[in-house]
Amino acid sequence: MTRNQGFQKWIDGTKAWLELQEWDTFATLTYRNSLSVPSARRAMERFLQLADVELAWWVTERGDKFGRVHNHALIRHHGTGLLLFDDPTLPADRAEAQWRARYGIARYDRYDPDRGAAGYCASYVTKKVCDYDLWLPSTSSPIKPSPLRND
Repeated sequence: MTRNQGFQKWIDGTKAWLELQEWDTFATLTYRNSLSVPSARRAMERFLQLADVELAWWVTERGDKFGRVHNHALIRHHGTGLLLFDDPTLPADRAEAQWRARYGIARYDRYDPDRGAAGYCASYVTKKVCDYDLWLPSTSSPIKPSPLRND
């Protein structure tokens, strides 16, 4: 297997797993100040702790176009099976407002599995300057297993 084939297998496996989960939000979160990738990780972890998130998979990368570190995230908030994004009392709207107040630009969109956000996020796992992680607080409901497991 070539290196590129290995990268593609990793991307495809990540995408397949992400597509199994029940997300309610696709977010792009940009920092107003210049941060290192490790600093962005700490900020993302603090944000997810405050944002009433049940499950999140996120990637941090330094964008080539503007040179700014930003995150792409797939998020499931507690108790938000059907989100109405214009209601500031709902967790997704509160989380978006918290990001804007603390860190910078936030774009929160209702997750639509047909629009390719899982594949877009998965494509970052092989980039040079990136970081990614799964956020699963101890109070979360179970996640679906990986389709790559051999048990």
